Amino acid sequence: MTLSSQENTPLLSGRSDSTDSGTYSSIENAIEVDPKYMDEESFLPSTENSEPTKQGTLVTIFAVWSSMMGTSLLAMPWAFQQAGMIQGIVIQLLLAALSAYTAVLVLKSSKKFADPVTGSIPEFAVVCQKLFGKFGTIITTQCSAILFAGALIVYWILMSELLYNSVNSIHYFSARSSANQSNSTNPKETSSMENSNGVLLNNHTICPDREKDSSQQLTPIPAWSENHTVPFFLVVLFAPLIQLRSASFFTRFGAAGCIPVIFLAVYSVMKSALWGLHVDFKNTDSVHHIQLFSNNFPALSGVLTMAFFMHNSIITFFKHSEKPQNNVRDLSISYCLVVATYGIIGMSIYMSFPDEKACLRQNFFENISVTDSVSLVAQLMLFFRLVTLFPLVTYILRVQIFVPTTGKEYPGHLHVAVLNIIVVALCVFCAVFFPNIGDIVRYAGAFCGMIYMFLLPCIVDGILEWREDKRLKQRSNISRLAIHLAICIFGVGNFFAQFAVNE
Repeated sequence: MTLSSQENTPLLSGRSDSTDSGTYSSIENAIEVDPKYMDEESFLPSTENSEPTKQGTLVTIFAVWSSMMGTSLLAMPWAFQQAGMIQGIVIQLLLAALSAYTAVLVLKSSKKFADPVTGSIPEFAVVCQKLFGKFGTIITTQCSAILFAGALIVYWILMSELLYNSVNSIHYFSARSSANQSNSTNPKETSSMENSNGVLLNNHTICPDREKDSSQQLTPIPAWSENHTVPFFLVVLFAPLIQLRSASFFTRFGAAGCIPVIFLAVYSVMKSALWGLHVDFKNTDSVHHIQLFSNNFPALSGVLTMAFFMHNSIITFFKHSEKPQNNVRDLSISYCLVVATYGIIGMSIYMSFPDEKACLRQNFFENISVTDSVSLVAQLMLFFRLVTLFPLVTYILRVQIFVPTTGKEYPGHLHVAVLNIIVVALCVFCAVFFPNIGDIVRYAGAFCGMIYMFLLPCIVDGILEWREDKRLKQRSNISRLAIHLAICIFGVGNFFAQFAVNE
């Protein structure tokens, strides 16, 4: 069966048609994992037999964009700082183009296995299973499991940081309000301050690597430590939630998933406008010096690989497209919007940050003082979002592990409890000893992307083309093979380049 742009293919009403594929949509995306801010009902197996509703172009584009808006957003200013401005822009455009191209390959390959009667398109993991057998199933499911596990770790670290900063901020504003009522003067209520380098800063900006947030020093909370106590407090919150048999309750918050992302984008632009540009391309001794190129560029390529990763769930979005002949166009528009969103947030904060660029943290909220009230709102919104996502992603990870091994989503309280203990212990360990979301995202993203984003789409497409047309001596086929080989080499090189980043 050949790919036809006019073929009437059944996209996403939020759920897959079948549960026997053994695959579920990624978050991310949104390591990323993300996990991503998409409608989580698409992750859950459906028991409904009703005909899915066709989905229009705008809904499809927005759904794909939303699915790729994940926790990588918070690491983008740091990632651009690692790569340099010009190099960062080139890498972002290159990775977006490669990701979109391999996503199109996934669509085309899966379409060739469409049911001749119903027109239903199988997930890409099912295609890999048909071509490679059990090996294909293991590769695809394990990649998804690694992605979800990485997402859970990043979520836990972010929740620890967001909760820590939010409580400190609330404590600060509470103390300031009490001081105002008693007509006392708060010594920290100044419009600006000067750091140790003589740079005039807005009092909402700090450099944690060089100095403590003086506002937090005025509001100490007993037994309140970002890395030593807060990660353990979260155990009390999530221990009962992740043991639940079903995560359907948390899917009700899916529609609100894009709100924190939009608010974060608006906040970044407004913050950058208030700070103004602080750039110096010539004076390397300037605290505002911006590199155009950097040897640490793989840090950005790793983060962006996770940010652009949606290949294990792309069929879910385009299965029931109202106009399947426009799928490639809609996918391209979605990736353009994703590039714009990540670029605006990353570059605006990077170029306007008023302190040393090297001070940018892997979660840029760590550079914002507790005195910023708008930042408090943004962090509370993100924290609530992650609280609803964590049990859901844990459920997805459980399904990814237990369905292939036991044939059941919930094999028993003991099995689930043991898995949850391992997951939570790993999350707490990383939050205490390795709270670097950018590094976790780039390693997980580069590894999963190497297999699922670069290698498998090109290999599968090559096999299917070979089966349909064995005349590889034609110039067009040779050129296509060379391009796919180059993409595979790029994906492998991107993963191993992560170990060369100077942290």
